[in-house]
Amino acid sequence: MSRSLVEDLNSRPFSREFEEGGFLLGRVFREAGSDSFVTEITCAENAEYTGASFLHFTFTGDSFTVVKQNLRSRKGEKLLGWYHTICSPPPMK
Repeated sequence: MSRSLVEDLNSRPFSREFEEGGFLLGRVFREAGSDSFVTEITCAENAEYTGASFLHFTFTGDSFTVVKQNLRSRKGEKLLGWYHTICSPPPMK
């Protein structure tokens, strides 16, 4: 994952009231002469059509439909994984 993508994720204005998430897109490479693989995450796409609250996050079928449609325009990239935020309760006084 590039430094600029990490900075992008760290600067997103995620909610403190409910969990949010998205998909990690990129490429997979096989190391020459090996059974090992290396992944390159090139994009962290916010998920649409999710179910979320303070305590849970759910990708819906529509979330996967949208990301699959978006992947069609990203030549050679695949859905590699996903991310989601964690909400912390406010400090007790």
